[in-house]
Amino acid sequence: MIRKLLVTTVLTLLTLSNALSQDSWVKVLMQPDQYAGETSWEIYNTDGDVVAISPAYYSNTYQEDIFLLDSGDYNLVVYDSYGDGICCGYGAGWFGLTNMCGLDQYVYDFASLSATVFFTLDPCEAPIEGELDKWGFTIKPTICDNEVIIR
Repeated sequence: MIRKLLVTTVLTLLTLSNALSQDSWVKVLMQPDQYAGETSWEIYNTDGDVVAISPAYYSNTYQEDIFLLDSGDYNLVVYDSYGDGICCGYGAGWFGLTNMCGLDQYVYDFASLSATVFFTLDPCEAPIEGELDKWGFTIKPTICDNEVIIR
């Protein structure tokens, strides 16, 4: 029991250390339409690896999620499982990507099965855990399935 706890603790600390060593971050802003359960997204790096995924959306409530990533090129792919997007007919859905170092991209007219946004992250110091930044959100890292999730 103690051995398993020690191994789990070491893996957790290594995962947290690796995540916190990344030199940039992105905040994903999502306003789903009335059918939020159809909406999901993934962020891919240039190797085609998924580096961040959306939480499940259950209501058309605005949500922000922050992910620590290395600086570099990425693409965000937003999916609508029904295929009608998150715009117009069933509420004014939209999404965006931002940070405090120049990233500021938004999409308001997504009306298909998926939409892809290419973006570049420059080195950008992440807000300190528990501190409020100029947008008024709090950083709280959580470890889940050997990954650090920032909300």
